Amino acid sequence: MGTNSRPGAIGHSPRGRPGRGADSSQVVAVRLTSQELAALDACAERQGESRSAVIREALTGIAA
Repeated sequence: MGTNSRPGAIGHSPRGRPGRGADSSQVVAVRLTSQELAALDACAERQGESRSAVIREALTGIAA
């Protein structure tokens, strides 16, 4: 066994997506109609961003 799979061991690589910064993030599932999803996708396409980024920006705007 060439590598040790214990966290913190030499050669260990964390699994999963990289973090978004110092703050931890949570996954939240949201139900959307097909029309809402199409609108979200169109907005994301126009802005060249992901669905998640568009939703985060919208939430930041309404929370301000």
